[in-house]
Amino acid sequence: MNINQSESANHLTSKSMKKLSHNHFKLLIPSLLVASLAGYFSWREIQFNTIKKSVHNCIEAQNNCADNRSSLEKLVKAKKSLKLFNLEKAHLEDAHLENANLQSANLENAHLEHAHLENVHLKNANLSMAQMDGTHLENADLENTNLSHANLEHANLYRANLQGAYIVHDKLQGADLDHANLEGTRFYDADFENAYFHLANLSHTYFYRANFKHTNLYRANLHNSHLIEAQNLTPTQIKSACNWDTAIYKGVWSSEHSKWIPDKQANQQFIQQLKQDRDSDPESDVNCSEWE
Repeated sequence: MNINQSESANHLTSKSMKKLSHNHFKLLIPSLLVASLAGYFSWREIQFNTIKKSVHNCIEAQNNCADNRSSLEKLVKAKKSLKLFNLEKAHLEDAHLENANLQSANLENAHLEHAHLENVHLKNANLSMAQMDGTHLENADLENTNLSHANLEHANLYRANLQGAYIVHDKLQGADLDHANLEGTRFYDADFENAYFHLANLSHTYFYRANFKHTNLYRANLHNSHLIEAQNLTPTQIKSACNWDTAIYKGVWSSEHSKWIPDKQANQQFIQQLKQDRDSDPESDVNCSEWE
């Protein structure tokens, strides 16, 4: 091989090496990017797990940790699930937990006064004895939630779903349940003084011994509602609702079954008396097209 041929070969080899190095660098960039992103998300996951552990330790120690609220807000903002989370006795006053997933979470005795729980998933959660005075629960999913002895005074439950929820001895004075779905909800000894049930679905709802003093039932659906021994419920209130003539107002207590048994004959007599009482009729027809 002469000198020219040798130089030409070296030039080609150098050019090939440069091209190879360039291609290798081009392939290396995505790999480095993927590795960096993976490292970042791993670090974020470790950070979130640390926050979760911190909150759990605080709850278990029964301390009123000042950073609990901000820690949970960070998790919710990052769209981390709080399903099955233990928040017993947690202090979350004024917390912003909108859109959080708290399904089956334990919030027993939690302090949620004026907290923002709009659009929150609380299906099967335990909110027994929770303090929820003024809590924002608009569009919240509370299906089958345990709200026994919870304080819901002035809570906003606009369009909330409480289907099948369990509620006992509750303070719901002044609660806004406008358009709320309460189908199948069980209320025992609940206090609804000045509560607002406008256009709420109360079908198949149990209101045993509930207090309805000054409660607004206008255009609410009372189809097959159980209102046995309801307190301070006037004929005018009843007739302002829809499907009130299919509700159950009379019944007898069965010690054998530990529940109220509807008395069909007494109930029909009561409904007929209401129909004949013209003085309690609304001033204008009630629009019940929503429930047809």
